[in-house]
Amino acid sequence: MAVQAETGTHAEVAEVWPRDGVIRLVGEVTAPLPGPWTLEAVSREHRRPASLPGRLRKRLRSGLRSVPARLTFPVTADGDRFEVAVPVQDLAPRAPHAREHWDLLLVSGSGEDRRALKVGRWLDDMPGKKQIVRFPVQRVDDAVTVQPYFTAGEALAVRSRRKSADA
Repeated sequence: MAVQAETGTHAEVAEVWPRDGVIRLVGEVTAPLPGPWTLEAVSREHRRPASLPGRLRKRLRSGLRSVPARLTFPVTADGDRFEVAVPVQDLAPRAPHAREHWDLLLVSGSGEDRRALKVGRWLDDMPGKKQIVRFPVQRVDDAVTVQPYFTAGEALAVRSRRKSADA
């Protein structure tokens, strides 16, 4: 899987609209990318461990949670421009005290033709967005919050948290 950042091909997000139960992204790909495209949200917390005992523990634990490690959302494309709406309830963790960090990738093709590009904002001459830009928090219910944010590397990600029933 080819994931590239600032100096290479990437999905440059121009608009992020977190409201009304969705996170709407509008942007463009910095080089031709054959369609159709999808947006993948990949959980950092639930990546496959490398060791066999780790994989067995993971498999046992995965029966307790219902959020998959990778979610896919349809993308509307027009030339190099893309638009996608991500329902925040899809990103909500199910277990008490759980949290998820979702990395966003614009994906085209499959198998050996698969290309995955990081979604972020690198071409705006504004470094350090992680410390500067704050997006509104959305609530899925009384216990779950979902919020997009920029990483230290200027990529766009989403944080979701579930409070415990005790809190």
